[in-house]
Amino acid sequence: MFNWNSGALFTPAEAISRRYFPPMADPAYEFGGVTDTYFLPGYVGAETTPDYYTFDMRFKYDYELPFGNVELFLDVFNVLNQQFKTNVEKQIAGSGQYDFNEANAWVAPRRAYLGARFSF
Repeated sequence: MFNWNSGALFTPAEAISRRYFPPMADPAYEFGGVTDTYFLPGYVGAETTPDYYTFDMRFKYDYELPFGNVELFLDVFNVLNQQFKTNVEKQIAGSGQYDFNEANAWVAPRRAYLGARFSF
């Protein structure tokens, strides 16, 4: 099986009171006696996380018994062992551990699962 993820849109954000907002306009505007700010244009959904793919395989053997059926299988995930980055830091100031747009999640390395199933 071949899986491809084209990446997700995200908004570069600033942490304000434990919430994430796009950058705000610095000089607040005043109109009709009300002072307010607004999100800067061009930031909402402006960035995309990296695209990545995985290739998985399954090998299966069925063996019929007089009193049931045995299935032996081997699942191999990420056969090509491509450890692409899957997510990035979205805070403009960084998180303290990662800088803005630096990878912070990756595709898991190659792994295999061997199993058996008996049915009757």
